[in-house]
Amino acid sequence: MHGTSGVSTTSARVRGRGWAALLAALCCVALAACGGSGSSGFDAIAAENAAIDRALSDDGCEIEGGLTICAAQGIPTPPTAPPSASPTLSPAAPATPTRTPEALPSASATRTAPGLTRTPTPSPTPTATLVPAQPGVDIDVDAGDITSCAQVDPSQPCVLRLTFAPIDAPPDAVYRAAARTRDPDSAWAVLPVSGNDAVIPVPADASVMQVAVLLFLAPPGFVADEVMLLADSGADFAFVTAPLAVRVPPP
Repeated sequence: MHGTSGVSTTSARVRGRGWAALLAALCCVALAACGGSGSSGFDAIAAENAAIDRALSDDGCEIEGGLTICAAQGIPTPPTAPPSASPTLSPAAPATPTRTPEALPSASATRTAPGLTRTPTPSPTPTATLVPAQPGVDIDVDAGDITSCAQVDPSQPCVLRLTFAPIDAPPDAVYRAAARTRDPDSAWAVLPVSGNDAVIPVPADASVMQVAVLLFLAPPGFVADEVMLLADSGADFAFVTAPLAVRVPPP
């Protein structure tokens, strides 16, 4: 009896250790499937938000996650070389007699030497290289809509009407509108456009909105209705506005 009890106890311990090992393995698989701590998704959102903020601050463009993110006020001015230093003016020197040098032979003149005739060869004219202009989008959000949203009760529906003007875009470019709430940030809702206009619903609890126009250089395939990152839309360019205060918090 005692021997049987000892074997049963040992078997129970072995089974317990086996279950513990199995549970540990399952936990490892689950963590691996979720990307470890799950912070990679938050890092990508933070990186894209930082790129948007830099583009708006510099009125330029940033590349993040394969997407070119630009401020929506229009085409950014390309960087130019810094201006050279202005010459320093010194007191005028006293005038001195000048000699007129003898006229030099022109470049087209033929010089003749004993037994040799040489004609200068004109230098080739450089050909200018045309650099294609980067597409741009100028966005306009109806200020009357923003005022209406600020005045109506948050329980009432409200929309923003977005109009945009493409600049130097290819003729087969395709557009979508995108919008999200800020503070806290929501996912981006991807909306269709009609011509160069889009209607953006404003959530009842939203006080700050941010909108963008997505540009696809070629007709896209499937485009999701909601993305956490603008880069996930598959667009080539995203032209983003500064945050818009659409509702005034109650006093």
